[in-house]
Amino acid sequence: MTRRGYTMIEMLLSMSMLGLVLDIGISATGSLVRLAHEAGQPAQRVDLACDALRRDLGAGGHIQGQDLFAGKIRWHVAAGTLTRDGVPRLEVVDAIWQQVGREIIVRIRPVGFAQREVCAWP
Repeated sequence: MTRRGYTMIEMLLSMSMLGLVLDIGISATGSLVRLAHEAGQPAQRVDLACDALRRDLGAGGHIQGQDLFAGKIRWHVAAGTLTRDGVPRLEVVDAIWQQVGREIIVRIRPVGFAQREVCAWP
């Protein structure tokens, strides 16, 4: 084999090795991004549920039995799940709503998170 052919084989091997390293790096980066995104989702669900509750209570609300009615929307807790018009929004340890004068105070303790409080004055 001539020196020229030997150099071509070296280049092919080095390019193959470089491709393999890049493939592993891209796969690892994709996995890390996916894991970071999944780790942030529970906290994001808590924030979204509190924001939706605050927004709904802005239209006024009242407590009727075990339900909280914010405008025409019914919030309810059953079997550890906070629901908004029957749609599950958040897994909770408990949720307490109370009305003090015109103010409505909602205390939510999501599973794995500290208690959150949402207050609204219609």
